Amino acid sequence: MKIAIIGAGISGLASAYYLNKFKPDAELTIFDAEEKAGGKICTISEDGFILEKGPDSFVTNKPACYQLCEDLGITDKLQSINKRPVYILKDGKLLPYPTGFLLGGTVPLSEIMMSPVFSLKGKMRFAKEPFIPAKADDSDESLADFLLRRLGPEAVDYIGDPLLASIYGANVHSLSVNSSFANFAEMEREHGSLLKGLQALKQKMKASGAAAKKTPFYTFRDGMQVLVDTLTSEIRAEFRLNTAVESVESRSVKTADETFEFDHVILALPAYISSQLLRDSAPDLAELFSGIEFLSTAAYVIGIPKSSFPEFDGTGFIISSRENSRIQACTVLSNKFDNRCPDDHVLIRIFLGGHHLQEQLKLSDEEHKRIALEELSKVWPIAKDDIVFDSFYRWENAFPQYNVGHKERVSAIEASLSTHNGLHIVGSSYHGVGLPDCIAGAKKLAEGI
Repeated sequence: MKIAIIGAGISGLASAYYLNKFKPDAELTIFDAEEKAGGKICTISEDGFILEKGPDSFVTNKPACYQLCEDLGITDKLQSINKRPVYILKDGKLLPYPTGFLLGGTVPLSEIMMSPVFSLKGKMRFAKEPFIPAKADDSDESLADFLLRRLGPEAVDYIGDPLLASIYGANVHSLSVNSSFANFAEMEREHGSLLKGLQALKQKMKASGAAAKKTPFYTFRDGMQVLVDTLTSEIRAEFRLNTAVESVESRSVKTADETFEFDHVILALPAYISSQLLRDSAPDLAELFSGIEFLSTAAYVIGIPKSSFPEFDGTGFIISSRENSRIQACTVLSNKFDNRCPDDHVLIRIFLGGHHLQEQLKLSDEEHKRIALEELSKVWPIAKDDIVFDSFYRWENAFPQYNVGHKERVSAIEASLSTHNGLHIVGSSYHGVGLPDCIAGAKKLAEGI
């Protein structure tokens, strides 16, 4: 059996790894237009500074990524994220953020009531949540509509927008709750209340000992590139890197120089690229793929002497779009992770993407750097002359948008795919954007072929 995998990001690599495991006799060919495998996972190490251009860690409440690390024998190379507070920028001031929101949403109401992030009116609205009737049906709605209905407007502005929706690089007013935070909707249906559901989850985790057993997030001491490098060394496949696929027709893969025939073709690609490859051979399917929107992002990473940075105990801060800032968030990477820069320096990453900053992304790299420093200087007294290391990067079409109705769109794609024997999809465009989601999808696909 000959199988083509188009795309050498984490979804494609994990698909190959599990195909080796479940279909050991299959002949695999992996195509990618880039000169190196890994997709958005890319670790840069320079002058003692280590930074990630893509994901910098993975969650453990979805076990697929950690399990893959166990299978690969690289758990000894993992390190947990430092347990430090996170802040939110509100009205120009940094306020401590309720930590429960960062650990899967198991924040107690008492922590909300003590938080300076929410007004008295907002806190009273939170307290009413258990008494608000549950939604009568399971129809989809935006995360904003869900939070507004259950917890009030401050939950939208200071939880949904800067934290939850940012995981998806999304607009909280468009993001599908059924596709992104289905557990919230399930809690409402099962317990009649989101807060009651979160409390039940906390008790369940405590009883099982899950909370004590695992850290919520892991990374690799030497960067996420370790996962990619280990996978590529373990996988038995022919890698055709620096080889762009121009089109796919049934089970034929066409590049600029050759046409290859396979028994199965896996599109481990963003939906918009799959759409381009199928526009001539399967226009109806291509149109379904093109219905998934994408947003872009950018980041500016700077290294400065620790003597130029004020005392700060947190891993960074998030920002609501209501703040009208020109940056989306800021991470002090050297506080979040060990071993990210020389001991006498600080490494900081400023995000400039976000649904409300897409127009700004048309500016030049230098303009983005200027904007990042101007906004950061409103919080901390950091000047351009302090910078001893910097790196600016962009990801075009980085985030697939799980807009309201996303599950139905994906179901339509999968129904159409069933009429194209041997053609398969996997990746962040469909059933989850995180590394564990992509790896779980790849494993499921490999088992089913």
